[in-house]
Amino acid sequence: MKVSTFILFIFSLFYLEKSCAQVSINYLLSREPEFREKYEIQKDINGIKVNMNFADDSILNPGVVKRLKGLNILMIDLVYTDYRSVKTFDQPVLNLKRMQHLQKILPEAFKNSAIIWNFIAQTGCNSSEGCKDYFHGFAIYYRPKPTALSVSTELAKLECSTKRTTYWDTIKKYKVVSSYTYLPRSKSKADQGIRYTRRSIFFRKEVIVFDTVPLKRPRMRKRVVTTFEGDCPMDTAISKKPVSLVSSAFVWGNDSVVTAVLNRNKEWKNMVISVDVTGSMSPYTQQVYQWIALQSNLSRVRSFTFFNDGNSTPDHLKFAGHTGGIYDCTKLSFDHIMNSCNKAMRNGNGGDGPENDVESILHIQDEFKNVKEVILIADNFANMRDFKLIEKIQVPVRVILCGASWGVNSEYLKLARSTGGSVHTMEQDLNTLANMMEGETIKIGKQKYKLQKGEFVLTP
Repeated sequence: MKVSTFILFIFSLFYLEKSCAQVSINYLLSREPEFREKYEIQKDINGIKVNMNFADDSILNPGVVKRLKGLNILMIDLVYTDYRSVKTFDQPVLNLKRMQHLQKILPEAFKNSAIIWNFIAQTGCNSSEGCKDYFHGFAIYYRPKPTALSVSTELAKLECSTKRTTYWDTIKKYKVVSSYTYLPRSKSKADQGIRYTRRSIFFRKEVIVFDTVPLKRPRMRKRVVTTFEGDCPMDTAISKKPVSLVSSAFVWGNDSVVTAVLNRNKEWKNMVISVDVTGSMSPYTQQVYQWIALQSNLSRVRSFTFFNDGNSTPDHLKFAGHTGGIYDCTKLSFDHIMNSCNKAMRNGNGGDGPENDVESILHIQDEFKNVKEVILIADNFANMRDFKLIEKIQVPVRVILCGASWGVNSEYLKLARSTGGSVHTMEQDLNTLANMMEGETIKIGKQKYKLQKGEFVLTP
């Protein structure tokens, strides 16, 4: 490594240690770049561009980052051209300077290890003049603040996805007797209620309906979940008595972490489950509903608590430990749970990025005496507004992290370690965090974290 590069690396480490960042620039610079002919900003995600000139580290529009105040950053692309006008040009040194300038105006970008970082080297230009037409700088993608309209939209999706049909299976001569119909591929026909009695060569989607043969009384009831694609399915089950059924429509992506973790950890008993129901969490709220619907009973659960970070309180009036927007539900019927959750969602539109996770845990600790542990369903991309209050928590916290496909927010690792709890992702149960010693590392997914001065820091 060149002397100049080495000196800059050492400076970056010192600079970041002083700023208490979760993610060091040195770690980020170890990532391999992705090569593209020309970079185009993504249109399907909210984003801003922090502009720079070719082969220069000065930020041309520093004021643009004000738009990110209080928002959760999801992904940052550092974009540059691969062309070198002189052989002595050192791209890593330029990248380092650019990131240091970004850190000065946007330090929060380096305080959340869940943020996805990409280095994009453009290969489409072969001259200094030609490269000036290419974007250089940072493309920063973020989650917008929820609004009353966006919350209403998410509630409508949840209501649609939890739309219950009725059914029963009956036993006749000790065998289950069922009848089947099939949905047409045409949406207009499906909307008209048209069904088919046998499968066609086009493999229409199968929908379970139930035997209508007259019987004196039902012999058996059985719970069934049917998978659909696209919009919410029509009610297609036939029955004389209602039994709850929840379809799996509106499952966003492949991150079914909530149901996976709750099903995987059957030893959890007497659970008090605290759920972040801010606007970004509706895909995971749906999973909570689905998990509840599939339980023959909720004997493992003591209560649910839903929190929305302040009931639409203006950001400047939110104080750690006193933000509000916390709703308990101790009546464990599906309707009571869903109504409590929907109320919390409806009252919590708007607000900045950090959430009041710790406040909800302290509330549970005070409200439910002798609670043994808290299950926290948390947003991986959102830091905790009241993180400084974790020393007041006296029960183990088991964190189910939502949206942790790239990396884990180090704040939740520290929360679990400090309380003797655990962190759970789609693939892993991290049950030994409390036993980690200073300097030890742990691999979570594809990322490695080092315990350094009590903090979990990403490390190569």
